[in-house]
Amino acid sequence: MIFILGGCSPSLQVQTDLDPDYDLWKYSTFNWALADSTVFRNADYYTALNDKRIKEAVMRQLSKRGYQLTNEKPDLLLQYHIIVEDKTMIATEPFGYAYSPYYTRKQQNVYTYKQGTLVLDLTDTRINQLIWRSWAVSDVDGITSPEQINRLVNQAVKEMFVEFPNRKKI
Repeated sequence: MIFILGGCSPSLQVQTDLDPDYDLWKYSTFNWALADSTVFRNADYYTALNDKRIKEAVMRQLSKRGYQLTNEKPDLLLQYHIIVEDKTMIATEPFGYAYSPYYTRKQQNVYTYKQGTLVLDLTDTRINQLIWRSWAVSDVDGITSPEQINRLVNQAVKEMFVEFPNRKKI
């Protein structure tokens, strides 16, 4: 079962939060935080293939903005989280009536689906504080092929970085 962020779905929603006390453009280097082995990670979603997809998409966005990957004292540590939940939606048919003694009762349909969330955190390594977080949410039913997953991960990450600043050239 594959997780990421619903088809070419118009329902992809991205939000970002940041600490206004920190200017992201002043940082120049980044690296990935080591995964916390004490946290349960669903093996259906935390795979080597998904890890590679997410990291490549994020590194592509940061590199385009002038940030460099380094193993020696990076300014920023990155970490991602994957959340997949079962959701239910009730939709009332605007023109469909249930045939019953009560003709004014509208037909209601219940739909179940999986909702996926990809969360990306950036932490300032000097003070060990979260300074930026972005997340993308969408339904994930029907996403099965590697091509679909790659396209959707890239779309989600690209939208997460829309307002992320470019490094100022000094």
